[in-house]
Amino acid sequence: MCFLQFNFFYPFPLSLSLSRARFDRLDVPVEQRQILGDATESGLIRFSASKLLDVDNLAGKYPKIFEVPFNSTNKWHLTIHKKSHSKGPFTLFIKGAPERILELCTTILMDGNTIPLTSDHRTLFNETYEWMAGKGHRVLAFAQLELSNDLYPESFVFDKKEENYPKVKKKKKTS
Repeated sequence: MCFLQFNFFYPFPLSLSLSRARFDRLDVPVEQRQILGDATESGLIRFSASKLLDVDNLAGKYPKIFEVPFNSTNKWHLTIHKKSHSKGPFTLFIKGAPERILELCTTILMDGNTIPLTSDHRTLFNETYEWMAGKGHRVLAFAQLELSNDLYPESFVFDKKEENYPKVKKKKKTS
């Protein structure tokens, strides 16, 4: 098993794929559609769809090939999509409780560049999270991991029963 090094990322495109909510129809403009799903998922869909031009073709462009649904133990929802990058054919996306997602991350995407996630970033993140939660806002964090072709070639079949997908583990604290 490899240790996961997640990046925080701008969540619009694949927050739609991470969501179990769906539009009721596709034959009217996005702003006229009803969303089928819970309030949080519906909010993700509505917000993301307002930022994207090609919202109706996203699932076909980056098909979901594996999923571990949210549960109260993990406090995260994980999906793997066929979304190629320089390291391989698959990209893992995860959303969930900010404290759970942040502890997985070692880098952050800023201005299109992946940079190390510093203690200053973590402090700012936690201050912002606490402020938003204190105002009664639902706060979610998103991260991605580009899976290596060496471990997960295009022919790889992910299986929950075999648990052959990347394990999401807390980073070990260093003293």
